Amino acid sequence: MGITQAKAFYDGSFDLVSIYLRDGRRYAKPVEMDENEERAVYREPVARITLEAAQMLMDSLWNAGLRPIAGKQSEGVTAAQAAHLTDMRAIAFAKLNIPTPTTGD
Repeated sequence: MGITQAKAFYDGSFDLVSIYLRDGRRYAKPVEMDENEERAVYREPVARITLEAAQMLMDSLWNAGLRPIAGKQSEGVTAAQAAHLTDMRAIAFAKLNIPTPTTGD
């Protein structure tokens, strides 16, 4: 079985993210790094965590202010789509002589 709890916290004083892993009363100790003759080769996983723990970790990373790179790119696409839809609605209402709906703000 894998780790059942995982959390991350941003430490702004050191500009680092701290990751904590637990399984009930058991907790993970700091990771030790070994030298590797081959660059960029992974040897074995540091930990195996459950999907629920992975979701906890992802949520806590999100709460710490981290976003997926692809997510940051899609935010711009979504904003562009919203602007385009606003433009298309304005054109459609004007061409059909329909009053533009108000949002009631």
